[in-house]
Amino acid sequence: MAVQNRARRSWIGCGLTLVVIVICFSIANALIPNWGSTPAEQAQALPGDEIFAKPVLKWVNGITINASPEEVWPWIAQMGDTHGGYYSYRYIEKAVTAMAGVDTSRYYPNTNEIHPEWQSPTIGQGMIMDAFVLRDYKANEYMVAAPPPEMDEGGLLWTWYLAPTEDGRTRLLVHMSIQIPGMEGNKAVETGFNLATFMMERKMMVGIKQRAEGGMEADWVQYAEALLWFLTLGIGLIAARR
Repeated sequence: MAVQNRARRSWIGCGLTLVVIVICFSIANALIPNWGSTPAEQAQALPGDEIFAKPVLKWVNGITINASPEEVWPWIAQMGDTHGGYYSYRYIEKAVTAMAGVDTSRYYPNTNEIHPEWQSPTIGQGMIMDAFVLRDYKANEYMVAAPPPEMDEGGLLWTWYLAPTEDGRTRLLVHMSIQIPGMEGNKAVETGFNLATFMMERKMMVGIKQRAEGGMEADWVQYAEALLWFLTLGIGLIAARR
């Protein structure tokens, strides 16, 4: 009888954990595309909007930075896998790069310094190897990265847009689109990309804000955040077993 009761509690725990996960994922999936942005910002036309006609996923995320656009721009200008990096989870970026069989030593430094040699980006330069390149930019205002023009049928598009506020700060809007031919309207694909990509993009935006405001992230912070993610998962699994 004790064994049966324990098994029953385990199944109930698993079921409740699954329900909570589904609810949390559903809420997150609804909030992620417009995280941090206002309805007006979401409706705003941004550079690069014309590149993908039928994206399977489209985000407009926003964050306020306590610095002027001129102070934020150098951190945007030097972004790229072999330049300043993307200020996100470096160990994840390097792991993905390693899967492509590439030497990761020169990729994704996620620097805490402004490098003068990276402050003059050129149209067509690789942003993620050669599959994701700089398509357009205007200093102190925006930068657009997407596949090369001959590959516009699908891929990833990113626009970083800087808008000055009346009090001298900056609104950073990040428009991200993913287009996969034949996958338009596929909710499963949309949900998968939402959940898998948001953690990295949010970290990037917070990383830009932190650096532009004069902060510096210690190496241990990224590992601590990863540990919290795994602890959360572990707690859910333990609860399901009790």
